[in-house]
Amino acid sequence: MICLITSRKKQRWVFPKAYLEGLDPRDTARRAAREKAGLSGQLSPSPIGRYRRLKDGQICEVSVYGLEVDQQAGEWSETLFRYRKWVEASKAADFLVKPELQDMLGRVLRALSPRQLTA
Repeated sequence: MICLITSRKKQRWVFPKAYLEGLDPRDTARRAAREKAGLSGQLSPSPIGRYRRLKDGQICEVSVYGLEVDQQAGEWSETLFRYRKWVEASKAADFLVKPELQDMLGRVLRALSPRQLTA
């Protein structure tokens, strides 16, 4: 299962993400999952993928970390601004509008073993 959240402005389905803000990339990923989606758990030791996106006229490289969720808050920092949805990994791309997110998801799913996709 993949957790998607809505973006604040356009309410499109996306992955939780954040700017580094001077923090360690893993700490930033952990914080984004908690604040934007109310999720916590075991974070992958290194990125499981990367993609580029245009933000405020600049190209940013986004590192994607996997999170094996063990806790899901009923309410979290951005509960009032975002929706959270769990979808089957094979159907998650249907919810993503941005091609770079669809591509990233496809690359991650191809890299995972069948056991990881069903665990």
